[in-house]
Amino acid sequence: MLVPNAANPELLAARDWISTHLGIHFPNEKLDILSSRLSSVVAKRGTPSVEVLMQEVHAGTPQARLDLAQAVSTNHTFFFREQPTLDFFKKEIVAKTPNTAPMRIWSAASSSGEEAYTIAMIVSGIRGTTSLAPNVAILGTDISQRALAAAEAGEYDLSALERVPGDLRQRCIETVGPKRGKIVEGLRQACVFRRMNLATPQWPLKGGFNVVFCRNILYYFESRTQAAVVNHIYDLVVPGGWLITSVSETVRNLDTKWLPIEPGVYRRAP
Repeated sequence: MLVPNAANPELLAARDWISTHLGIHFPNEKLDILSSRLSSVVAKRGTPSVEVLMQEVHAGTPQARLDLAQAVSTNHTFFFREQPTLDFFKKEIVAKTPNTAPMRIWSAASSSGEEAYTIAMIVSGIRGTTSLAPNVAILGTDISQRALAAAEAGEYDLSALERVPGDLRQRCIETVGPKRGKIVEGLRQACVFRRMNLATPQWPLKGGFNVVFCRNILYYFESRTQAAVVNHIYDLVVPGGWLITSVSETVRNLDTKWLPIEPGVYRRAP
């Protein structure tokens, strides 16, 4: 393992590349975490050293860059995370949108799909159907291809599904094994997953989103990248559209046009 201190040039060079190209910042007090993750990539790939790994990364080797991105991004999530914010989404956004009105929703750090499918379940609970297409489209993006593959499969341990409310669990999840459950086809068809790096200056998105969930990701970025991300999201939502962040994150101190509504909830002016 690399020596996790701020005097290690190899570690700092890797940190600089990760910050510049992935937008994920590891402060000095988290260098031990970065050291551990870099060492895991080296061991998994059979690369002689972190220095050689970074040489491959700088040379543009696709698999080396993908392995590094997946190792340093944190894909920790679960169903129905931060319930008060989801209650606002349900009561103040979904319930006040006509059932026949189209909704385009983006889960901007979807990890292995728990957030996107949580959104789909909430919408289906209001609209009374698990066949959301064609009026509801949910896009999930993440930097980790491994996480996205899990999201596309839509299959989870039953223990991971315990947080799903009983009525929705009964309607939206089918048992596929003694300890496995799968999101029903109607919800899976409404969710599309794509790989995307929020820290890149250009995003392959058309816009027109009604709601964007960007939760538990902003605090990995430095303030400049945070501002760039939320302002880019602003340009992609419709007038009157919404941004939902984690309640532990705030965009109030950033140079942005978002109107704060309550903790974790912001709106573009109608």
